[in-house]
Amino acid sequence: MLRAAFQTGSRAGLGPQLGRLRACPWQSIALRNKSDSCDECVERSGLGGLDIQSTERSKAAVLELTSDEEVDMALRGLGPTGVAIVDFSASWCPPCKLIAPIYEKLALDYPDIAFYKIDIDGENVRQTVADNDVSAVPTFVSFRGGKPVGQFSGADRTALQLMVDALSSAAA
Repeated sequence: MLRAAFQTGSRAGLGPQLGRLRACPWQSIALRNKSDSCDECVERSGLGGLDIQSTERSKAAVLELTSDEEVDMALRGLGPTGVAIVDFSASWCPPCKLIAPIYEKLALDYPDIAFYKIDIDGENVRQTVADNDVSAVPTFVSFRGGKPVGQFSGADRTALQLMVDALSSAAA
């Protein structure tokens, strides 16, 4: 099913087996007060006011790729004009956790762009990490027709929005 979905460029029907994103990206960030909720933590981080959708819906919007082969299939599945953004991140990276809800929200808002996530510590993605010159996390790489066209590192909400806007206009 995964191969067929990537070959057709469809993300529909892949289900939660590929949505390996945490239910709450804030869980591993130390809360200042044991009574703090995730909502309070998000509010303090300056990311409050985002209309973050339910986790199940977010899982379908951002696909986690766990091998070089999956990455290759996903990028080839874009065809000559398809566009995608890959978020290279790590589970131990606080800035990655801060930008994750924004990335997930953008994935929901821009269905014409494929959104992928790769954990750089995965044993089966080392070649992909090296090929994309990832030396810091998070690193975002944009693709058009399977070829990289842009890249930046850091949890920069403005830079991420600019990358999405550029791809969105190219996809239209």
